[in-house]
This record gives sequence, structure tokens and C-alpha cells, in this order.
Amino acid sequence: MRLIVTIPERWEDASSAVGWALLNHDATLAREGKGLIGELPKAQHVTAVVAASRVLLTAAKLPARGARRVRSALAYAIEDQLTVDPESVHAVAGPALPDGRQSIAVIDRAWLRMLLGALESAGAQPQSVTVETCVAPRARGEWSVVLRGGAGFVRTDDASGMALDGVDDGAAPPLLRLALDRAQSTGSAPQKIVVRSDAALDLEAWERELGVRCEAAPWRAWHASGHAVIELLQSEFAPKNGVLALWPRLRPAALLVAAAGAIEIVGVFAQWSALRYEKAQLEARMSEQFRTAFPQAQAIVDPALQMKRNLHAARAAAGMAQQGDFLPLLAQASRTAAGASWKVKTVGYDAGRLTLDVLLASRGEADSMLKRYEQESVDVVLEAATPKAAGGEARFVFVPRAR
Repeated sequence: MRLIVTIPERWEDASSAVGWALLNHDATLAREGKGLIGELPKAQHVTAVVAASRVLLTAAKLPARGARRVRSALAYAIEDQLTVDPESVHAVAGPALPDGRQSIAVIDRAWLRMLLGALESAGAQPQSVTVETCVAPRARGEWSVVLRGGAGFVRTDDASGMALDGVDDGAAPPLLRLALDRAQSTGSAPQKIVVRSDAALDLEAWERELGVRCEAAPWRAWHASGHAVIELLQSEFAPKNGVLALWPRLRPAALLVAAAGAIEIVGVFAQWSALRYEKAQLEARMSEQFRTAFPQAQAIVDPALQMKRNLHAARAAAGMAQQGDFLPLLAQASRTAAGASWKVKTVGYDAGRLTLDVLLASRGEADSMLKRYEQESVDVVLEAATPKAAGGEARFVFVPRAR
């Protein structure tokens, strides 16, 4: 659904009432009302329509060269038409006019920022902000006049028009007569003026006074809910896209994710600190046990490795067989090779390495023996193999398996 919010001329803050109309997907009216911005109904698309007196519609001839740079400082291009500091207004470009000039809409920057802030705080961030002058229906060759509540405006072209005052007596507003005189002098006078008013008017008197045919027609701001000719949400006020637009909705979930991430980081750091402390305690105990077992040691760098080496040296000095000695390795190799059809050719041993050169009965016997040794407490490497027609020769190297 689409929500049209009409901002009156005297709107000052969120405590000021606004009008609104909620439209169905086919642009028909679902319901309408009046109230505070915080009480607006929810809708997928929100359009704010600002009162005509809040926006100055003008035009200026812009240089062809450096147009992009000039568009970024439109307020200075019409500085002579402003009564305030150009820095205090927000100026946007509209469609180009037939005479080559550029239509420009000007609004007070602080007021627009306050309006957008109030709408966003109420969860009704607008996707479009335009001026009512440019949403009044208008056909070629006619002007559109809207009068209500002692005020009004006239739309003279796609992006041209002005606010009207002095409409309380039912007569044609003085500013409308002046605008019509100016248009007649330039040959751009309308053939017809369509008057939309919430009060009964003597349009025949208007025709006699203005010299132009006048017709009456109904008016509601939501009647023209199509594309805005003037879009005020440009430059610094351009709507946010993607994640930035969804941030107000995503913020609670993002905060939860951030809190969960912070808890996870604290937990991991606490666990790492506990494990580090436990590691330090274990290393201290190992160092203490090593020093108790070997008080003659001068320095302790790696107590586990030093303990292993010293135990190995002590067992060797006591005549105890080690895993890497010749007899234990040979016993392990012989036990696993029991029943094998090979024949041992030579046996060699050097620094914990047992080498067996064997004659194989078949070509695949070497691979089958390697698989059998995988389950034992020694590591075996097939260092060389010479296949022959009847079998071949191979060299196996045995070393104790590290624990």
C-alpha cells in the first residue's frame, strides 16, 4: 500500500497535525485522516507532499559547460531571486523548460531536515518528497488552481506555479490576475483555468474578471499519486539504499549479533587464558620432575625431550635393550615376516636402522609385506626393489616407530 502525507504550511514539528491518505495497490483510496506524524498508518511506500508556500518554484538559464558542477550549487544560480542566504536552502533541478531554462525548486534546508527526521522517527521514512503545486492535475493549455481554507496555489506548467493568498472573498486571487497578465504579455496565457476548491465559487465572475474560461473540478492530494515532477530528495537528502535503508529494522538484530560475538570473544579469550595457565603449570611440574630425576642437569629447555634422552641413555648404560637396538628390531621384523616366502639375503644395522635385503618369490610380495608391517610398532620403508621374472629383490629398512 501507499501512504500520501500532506504537510500543511504551518507544520513546525512532530506535534503539528498532518493529513494522510492510504491508497490500495490500484491507487484507490483505502482510508484517509488527519493526525500527528507518530500516528500515521504503516505502508510500504510513503510520499510526503509539502505545501506550496514552503517551496519556491523558479527557473534559471544554466551554462552548458560544467552543468554538473552548477547543479551542485543551484542555490547560487538563483541567488538574486532569494531573500535568504543560499547556504540555508536546498535547491533541486526539475525538468528543462521549452525556452531552454532549467526549472528549480527551493526549500528551507533546516525545515526539510526536521520534517524527514520526524517521519523517520515515526517509522514512516519517505521514498519521495514533492510539492503540492506539481501534483495538481493539469492538461496542456490550461492552468490548475487549488483553493482551500483561505489559501491555495496555481500550477501553470509541469514545474511552474506559485502559492496564492487573498482567496477568502471568493473572488479571483490578485496574484492569479498578475500571473495571467504576465503570461498574456509573453504569449503563454492558458486557454482554460480549472479551479479546484472546497467552497462554492462564482466562476462566471472569474471568467469576466480574468477573460479566460474557468471550470470547477474536485481535488484531493492523493488524486495525483504518480511520478513526482519535482523530487526534493536529492543530493544530501537522497534516500538511503540497500542495508542503510534497512538499518533501523536491522539494528536490534545487529546489536544481538554484536553482543553474541563479544561474549564469544570473551569466552574464547578466557578459555585460551585457562589453557595457557594449565600449560605453564604442566611445564613447571615437568621441569620439577626432571630436576628431581636428574639433579646434575645444568639447564632445562625442553623437559619432556630431555627426560626421554636421559632415560634412553640411562637404559643403555644399564644394558637394557632399546627399541632402536639391533636385536629388538630384528625380532620385530622376524615375527611379522614369519611364514613369508621370501629369503633373506643380507642383514645390516647402523644407528637404529635395520636393513634387510631379501629375495622375493613373487612381484607383489613386497607390497603385501608392507601392509603387514603397518600394524606393528616399527616403521618400514621399501628403499629399493628390482623386479625379475620369477620375483625379484627388495631392500626393507626398519626403524622404531616414534611414540
